[in-house]
Amino acid sequence: MRTSFALLLGTVCAINTQVVVYGQTQQRTFVDDAGIVHVTAKNNPTFMASARTSIALMHQFGYDDGVGIKGQLLGSYGPYRPRGSQMDLEDKNAKPKWPSDPTSKEVQFLKDLPYNFSPDCYDNNQQCKKIELDIVKEANPDVWIYINNGVWFTGNAIMKPVVDEVLGGPPIFIDTNSYGEGCVTYIEATASYVRDQDKCSARSLVDVIERTNELASFLGIQETKKNVDGDKNLMCFAQSNYRVPHKVHKKMEYALWLLMRSFIRLCLNMVVSHFHLSILLAMRTFVHSKS
Repeated sequence: MRTSFALLLGTVCAINTQVVVYGQTQQRTFVDDAGIVHVTAKNNPTFMASARTSIALMHQFGYDDGVGIKGQLLGSYGPYRPRGSQMDLEDKNAKPKWPSDPTSKEVQFLKDLPYNFSPDCYDNNQQCKKIELDIVKEANPDVWIYINNGVWFTGNAIMKPVVDEVLGGPPIFIDTNSYGEGCVTYIEATASYVRDQDKCSARSLVDVIERTNELASFLGIQETKKNVDGDKNLMCFAQSNYRVPHKVHKKMEYALWLLMRSFIRLCLNMVVSHFHLSILLAMRTFVHSKS
């Protein structure tokens, strides 16, 4: 049963802040990127997430007995592959054709989850945004992990029935695009998110990893990978390596410009020479005509 945090503790004073509670004692809290305070007293609350988020969390935290998200992730929703992908999901030996395609092991991981909340979408390579409410009711997850920057699964037709009839509160939202106080607001009446760009700052991949680490602590996920310093170092290393070809690229641009300038000069010289020759021939013809 979920009750308001204010009724539970009687000490919450907040303006335009929504609080969602899962349980009654020994609470852990997480403030999502829409400013909603989520509270749980469960050791390992169960959750649902998109296929792509499920794969990302599996890689970040693992999926083994007693470790990672196994037992907590009840199922996924949405397509397994990106729009336009030609990967055959039914071929167990299929290899990704695009960098964003899932591997065969990742596909099998998704298929092995207890529930598929979008049975009509998983093999779709176009925009597909269906969630079967009856399946979600059967699974009865404690939390919806919504890591996104779009609006595919929001609104009265998709998100609101899940929120009202199953969860009792909005999803835990992590923005992959931007962050900032007041940047994103959850609209309860329509189960949607609105963005105020003036209050938003760009978010990096490392920022998202740090946020999912914080989320893992809230969810009680074991073996949370807190060390993002190595990721930062790798990203800085990759950036520094990129600068070398970038400089080479600039030099190539300059060399190409010099070549084009020389070619243009050559063309102009040829035009001028041809013009002079034409004048000389015309004068010669004129002189001969007078003699």
